[in-house]
Parts: sequence; structure tokens; C-alpha cells
Amino acid sequence: ITLAFGTDGTVSGSGGCNSYSGDYRADAANLSIEAVVSTQRACTNTGIAEQERLYLTALDAVQGYQLTDSELRLMLDGGVLRFAPASP
Repeated sequence: ITLAFGTDGTVSGSGGCNSYSGDYRADAANLSIEAVVSTQRACTNTGIAEQERLYLTALDAVQGYQLTDSELRLMLDGGVLRFAPASP
């Protein structure tokens, strides 16, 4: 799973099987991700397909974030999505 934030207010990445994109709004304490759409490639691995479905649903529920030198944490009601920086 990947996640990239564009300077134009869009997010994009891979959910493991399909590409996705959406819009985001952020300030010093809050983050929301909206209008997430993805390609509809058939994923032959049902485990990855389910993981992707849960991930894309979670993106719509993001309420805030924490950023450190080593990770980005997207805060959800009752959970956290953690991302490490991509290798150069």
C-alpha cells in the first residue's frame, strides 16, 4: 500500500491491487481525505482485495494525523494507519 500527497490537494497511491486517488484537506491538526476512487482491476488474491477494500474505506474515515521523522500516522475513530517514508 502506498500513499502520496500532492501539492494540488490530491492523494494517490496503490491499494495493493488497484491505483486510487482522491482529495485531501489539511491544517496543523486535522486531515480529511474525500472522494476516493480506484481502478477496478480484478485482484486474484482475495486477501489483498479485502485488505485494499478495508484500506480505501479507512481513508474516508481519516480525522487527523501525526507526522514524525520516521512515520506518518493517519488517525481514525478507533484506529491508526501508519506509513513509513518511501525509499529514494
